Amino acid sequence: MAASLKQVLYVSQMTSSVTQDDWAAWLRQARSLNETHNITGALICVSNNFIQVIEGPKEGIDQLCNNIEADSRNKNFSILIDQIVEKRSFPNWSMGFRTYSLEEFTKED
Repeated sequence: MAASLKQVLYVSQMTSSVTQDDWAAWLRQARSLNETHNITGALICVSNNFIQVIEGPKEGIDQLCNNIEADSRNKNFSILIDQIVEKRSFPNWSMGFRTYSLEEFTKED
């Protein structure tokens, strides 16, 4: 029987300011760990708010959610979607990433 593929969408808030160098180091580490644990997904940061989709083996996603919730850089961690899926939405992204200011995110074209 194949391992369950789990997908989680969560939101949280950053507890402190993050520099470009902080982001770069954090992304390198997260992408490396995600590749090791067969986890893919995408992270969007709007102002100090995160929204992220992560997907991979159920056990790995459960552990990652526990780690994220316990991380002192986050607060108000809330899972919006927690589901078993047949295939990945982000199969080629160890972690896609994009930041937006609140103005950029709410700007109408």
